[in-house]
This record gives sequence, structure tokens and C-alpha cells, in this order.
Amino acid sequence: MDDYDAKLATLRAYEKKLAELLQVIAYLRRDLGLAESDDHAAEHEGAPLPAKLATVNVVELVKPMSLYRKTQVQAVRAILQLAQQPVRLRDIAQALYQGNATEHPIAGPKKLRNLSSVLSRAKEFVSARRGWWGLAEKYPPDGRRARKDEDSPPKAAGDTEDHS
Repeated sequence: MDDYDAKLATLRAYEKKLAELLQVIAYLRRDLGLAESDDHAAEHEGAPLPAKLATVNVVELVKPMSLYRKTQVQAVRAILQLAQQPVRLRDIAQALYQGNATEHPIAGPKKLRNLSSVLSRAKEFVSARRGWWGLAEKYPPDGRRARKDEDSPPKAAGDTEDHS
């Protein structure tokens, strides 16, 4: 093994360790009820996720029409149950379109922020890492304050009624 390969192997090992540490930090911040620091997240945004998180292609898992007539919250729950791990927001958006939960693709920063806002208001989802969402049942309680309207589910922009 030459010097380059040795340094590359060391780099990969440290990147893996960093990703693991960032997950522990995120868990502790949620457990303590602290918001994720934007400075801290931006500083490490380029850190690679563990390979397990990067391997699931939910768009391929979701069959056309499988999410038809579901609200965004119901559809995202189904997507995350299929994936069995956190999924990138943009992949969730593509899977919503693939499964016919939305008529038009959710693309662009404004529409993705809206989807992220819908997910953040729903108690069944947690932000596993910036831009990644998972099912809250897979994570320990995160200390978020309960919503005032616990009995009414969050509505997506444009949803005027429940389509179930």
C-alpha cells in the first residue's frame, strides 16, 4: 500500500467516525430539546452519511398509483415504512410523485421547504439529519414540544380535506 492509499484509507475511516459522531450529537440535541445549530450543521453538511442511509432508492420502491388519494403525511409515512431508514427530502418528494400522491413533481427550494415544514409539524416524523427524514417511532423521544392541536393532523399546502 503506497502513501496515497494509506492516507485515503485513514480519511475514509475518519469520515465514517465523523458521520457516527454527528448522529450521536443530533440524538443528544433532540433528547435535550435543543435546536440543531445552523452553524454546526452547515460546518458538517458535507460529511458523508453512513453507507446504510445512502443505499435505499425509495423512488424505485414506490409503485405508481400506490399513494393515490393519500395525504402527504400518510404517503410519507408509507414511504418511510418501505425504506425502513431515514430518506432524503428530495427523494421523498420524487417518491410522492412516483406514487401519485401529488399531481406535479415537488421541485425547487420553495416547494421542498413547504414539504419539510409539513413533515416538521407532523409528530410521526423526525429530522434524522439536515435534509433527511425518518419515522419518529424509530428514534428515542426527542424532547420536541407537543403541538397545541395534537388531535388534528397537519395539512399540506393546498390540502382542504382529507382524501382517505
